[in-house]
Amino acid sequence: MTDKRTKINIRAIIKRKIKFFAKRALQKLPAGLQKEHYQDALITYDKRSGSYVDEYMRRHDEGGLVSLGTHYGEIKQVNYGESVDLHNKWLSELVASLLGKDPGSVLEAGAGECTTLLPVAEFINQEQNSYNGSDISWSRCKFARDFSAQKSIALDTLSAANILQLPYPDNSIDIVYSHYCLEELGGYELEAIQEMYRVARKYVFVIEASYELGSKGQRTKLYNRGWNLGIIPSVKKLGYKILKHELVPYCHDAYHHGALVLIEKNPTSVNSPKAPSHACPKCHSKLTKIEHGLKCEPCGLVYSNLQGIPVFLLNNAIVASHCTN
Repeated sequence: MTDKRTKINIRAIIKRKIKFFAKRALQKLPAGLQKEHYQDALITYDKRSGSYVDEYMRRHDEGGLVSLGTHYGEIKQVNYGESVDLHNKWLSELVASLLGKDPGSVLEAGAGECTTLLPVAEFINQEQNSYNGSDISWSRCKFARDFSAQKSIALDTLSAANILQLPYPDNSIDIVYSHYCLEELGGYELEAIQEMYRVARKYVFVIEASYELGSKGQRTKLYNRGWNLGIIPSVKKLGYKILKHELVPYCHDAYHHGALVLIEKNPTSVNSPKAPSHACPKCHSKLTKIEHGLKCEPCGLVYSNLQGIPVFLLNNAIVASHCTN
């Protein structure tokens, strides 16, 4: 039996190593081949749309998921729904403390179906705040919009956009954050953090499974998959000020324990509770409304508006410098 388990473990390690090096090799492929692989991955991600809202809505179902989690350093069996609610409450208290006593603006980059952003807004319960979300999948944005209507919590802006090319002007949103989003970027952590920092006015934070602070098993898993290895090195390389780097208190998966990395930009800035204006994700210029979309005059790019959700993915932009109303 021991020999059989050893063989299974060796096979699993070999598979992880192959996936890790395949991912590294993919980054060196010609752009055309990379794009095809990227599109296949995006299609798979998009087709799973709706599953996050469904999972969130059923989190307290009788006989719900019980898993090995961590609550304030204690590893124990935890109820999934309870753990999620405790985490979201803690997260809402963090956001509220960063905003201070005045209403302000918040953006979740890579927000998926907004099953984190909207519960945070619900916990904070400050109608004057501006909540904004973006995700690379249009379908996930659609489910986020439906979820927003279901919870009667307004999202001021919602768009299909790449976290590496956010459709907002510089210094336009008080707090910009990502939540278990960067792990699939595979080496682009620096660009993602730099882009969030560009858009942020006061603070940036990321919550991702931690390589530095995780258990030995978690570090091995993250290393083999190439996940989140560059977060802290990237922040240090960029010279940003880290206020906090610590494990989050509530996590329903002890082997994927997230850590908060809180970055200070300009905490003395005055909060802005008004909805931010979208900007060109390429040059960050102001956009002009035209029929069925938005146009960037300097770039000559037109971004479509699909069923009320603008699509700011540069691969899908239309080069139409002479397009007018």
